[in-house]
Amino acid sequence: MDKIKLSIVVSCRNDNYGGNLLDRLCYFLRSVDRFNIPIEIILVEWDPLENKDTFDIIIKEWNNITKFKHIVRIIQVSKENHYKFLKYHNVSEDKKVRYQESAGKNVGIRRANGEIILQTNPDIYFTQKTINNIEKVINNGFNSIITCGSPRGCRIDIPPINNYKSIIELNKKKLDEHLNYTDINIGNKIIKINSCALGDFMLFKKNNVMKSRGFKECPLAPYHIEQPFVDAFKQQKIYEQSIDDIKIFHFDHSRLSLNGMNGLIKKNPDNINLFNIKNNENWGCWDYNLTETVIRN
Repeated sequence: MDKIKLSIVVSCRNDNYGGNLLDRLCYFLRSVDRFNIPIEIILVEWDPLENKDTFDIIIKEWNNITKFKHIVRIIQVSKENHYKFLKYHNVSEDKKVRYQESAGKNVGIRRANGEIILQTNPDIYFTQKTINNIEKVINNGFNSIITCGSPRGCRIDIPPINNYKSIIELNKKKLDEHLNYTDINIGNKIIKINSCALGDFMLFKKNNVMKSRGFKECPLAPYHIEQPFVDAFKQQKIYEQSIDDIKIFHFDHSRLSLNGMNGLIKKNPDNINLFNIKNNENWGCWDYNLTETVIRN
């Protein structure tokens, strides 16, 4: 087996956040599975709902329909480990902080095998052109943190996933044909262009993030805390860069999930100074006993 060059890390759970979550997730997984360099896709499932199938079951079924080209790793943070995480941070269990996106990404980053990590989200579609441009950057070598934040590098918001054909049950031939078609047509209906979507695209070396210890782990501010992550690289004199012609496509969606949590959460709901938070050496739940399922061709 070739040595993993790139680890793609996302965090998610099967709570139907935003509606039609599984269709969005499938588009994401099938789009990034087209990398030519050796990659692994790491999906961290944080505190899965008891009445819903977990992603190891779901993605195994998808793989039975059409095999994934690259390794897919599903790492699960159980309910027990979620409560352990809250207890460590002195947060009571009654608070609605069940899903921890940033801490979940830390779990994946910490356990990644690739020298380079792409941190993104499972509602993003990557065209083949964008994949090719990312590969060029990786193959040319870099020692920075690269974000999608220039006029030619941006997140493009497109209509909700229910406006697109489901690809979950497509065989290999039909899947390849549809992804090629989507690459050509996906930008036809643009809702909004966002040039500051840090949480949807950051490319960096794992060694550098090991020094900065990932996202600030704060259960009461689980969303939109990417800026301290980027700023920590600057303290190492590793400066943020943007990539030209890196366009990622984001399926528009609501901010509701099955457990009632909505996305109208303030960036800092309790006036927490995120820059003062210090992750310890076990950031990313490194000392937790987590379940992992590996799907390989």
